[in-house]
Amino acid sequence: VFRGVLEEFIMVFRGVLEEFIMVFRGVLEEFILVFRGVLGEFIMVFRGVLGEFIMVFRGVLGEFILGFRGVYNGFQRSFRGAYNGFQRGFRGVYNGFQRSFRGVY
Repeated sequence: VFRGVLEEFIMVFRGVLEEFIMVFRGVLEEFILVFRGVLGEFIMVFRGVLGEFIMVFRGVLGEFILGFRGVYNGFQRSFRGAYNGFQRGFRGVYNGFQRSFRGVY
């Protein structure tokens, strides 16, 4: 009697264990599929964000370089203009001084 009960218990336990293993495998496979999908989605989103950031950074850098060139060229032009204006004014003063000095001399 005891042996029969023990064999029945072992058979039931095996069935429950095999059922549990099958369910666990299914859950694990489902989890792996979902994880792959989420990971692939994350990588795609990350690539998109990174590409967008690089494009924006290039644009900002290009704008900055263009702006800096414009400021530099404008500064150069204004400096040349001021220098030329100073030279002209100095020549005018010098020539006027020379003329007036000649008149006195």
